[in-house]
Amino acid sequence: MKSHRQRHKGTIRASSIAFTLLLLLALAPSAATGESFTSYQARTEFLPSSPSGTYTGLYGYVNPAMVAYVDDMETLFTWSDDSAAAEAANDWGLYMGLPHLGFGVTDRHAEGSRGYKEYRLAIARGDRSHSVGLAYGWANGTSDFRPPNQIVLGSLIRPNRSLSAGLTLTSALSKNALEYTANLSLRPLLTDRLTLFGTAVGSNNGANNQRLWSAGATIAALPGLSFSARYGNHRTVTANVHVSMGSVDFWTQTLHDRRDSSHRHPAQTRQTYAVRIGGHRANLLSRLSPTPNRYLDVDLNGSLNHRRFPLFDQSRTLSGLLITIRQAQNDPDISGIAINTSGMRMNWEKAWEVRRALKEFRQSGKQVVIYACLLYTSPSPRDGLLSRMPSSA
Repeated sequence: MKSHRQRHKGTIRASSIAFTLLLLLALAPSAATGESFTSYQARTEFLPSSPSGTYTGLYGYVNPAMVAYVDDMETLFTWSDDSAAAEAANDWGLYMGLPHLGFGVTDRHAEGSRGYKEYRLAIARGDRSHSVGLAYGWANGTSDFRPPNQIVLGSLIRPNRSLSAGLTLTSALSKNALEYTANLSLRPLLTDRLTLFGTAVGSNNGANNQRLWSAGATIAALPGLSFSARYGNHRTVTANVHVSMGSVDFWTQTLHDRRDSSHRHPAQTRQTYAVRIGGHRANLLSRLSPTPNRYLDVDLNGSLNHRRFPLFDQSRTLSGLLITIRQAQNDPDISGIAINTSGMRMNWEKAWEVRRALKEFRQSGKQVVIYACLLYTSPSPRDGLLSRMPSSA
């Protein structure tokens, strides 16, 4: 019989496949009239690469499936200069993410109007290899152009460290308008040192029908310092510099847009900025001022619950342990994990989850050391945790 974990994983995978097929079916053309969406380029101009190639995108604002990858509360604030008169120029954006939940608002100014604010609320379900998400979007303001209320479906697949693929379908509630996107990210070195990415966008959006594509690369020169460049088929070029200092990130981006070189809309160069506060990422300062190798101590003595009660419950949970392992994996100051399994009480499903997280941890190039004062002679979850997991790597 299949274990609970296997059934759960099968359900997630089946949901992702069905969701992906639904998005592909939506690519069939249909008549569209009336209002159009804010362009995909405007919605993603604060991102240094395709959404699937980033940690969490804009917390579900572009692809709602991305919030399944959020471990802690994170906040991102973005803004741009006001030197350009773009058709939909972003003034600022505020995006927040919690595990499986995201919210974002972007303030936009359209040419010849007072502007509007666009909101999106996203939820997601899945694990770190397959996830699906749903978002609802709406807008208010006094702009001559204001997008209709929208439903966004998203899917994200990350089967291994070298591949990430995302699909989204955006549908207007009041008008017959669709937008569909597909993006792909490849890591040929199996690390974040080099990421190649591309995006394709199509829409049946009234007078604003578009067929767009873009491609680019991100190079992580140092842990906490990366450079990105992207080119779009409408003659747009983007260059980005990203600095991470652990729980605080900053990046700046230059966009050169030559898609309309007429006198009414000359070529434009815009500058955007972003600051992120929240979950731990690589820390450039630790690279510049290296510290001795440090191991994270994890004591698995006793039981491990799936979740804890909201009040007066300090018990350890499986989700908390998995988040701790992932944070240690992303922390360049940590070289490995030392695990004490003495007295561990854990069923097979939980042991499988922990073993999978430790396997990903080792694949990142870090060490796992496991200590046990007593090994049971009969099969036990601890044996499953230790199987094919050397005591030191």
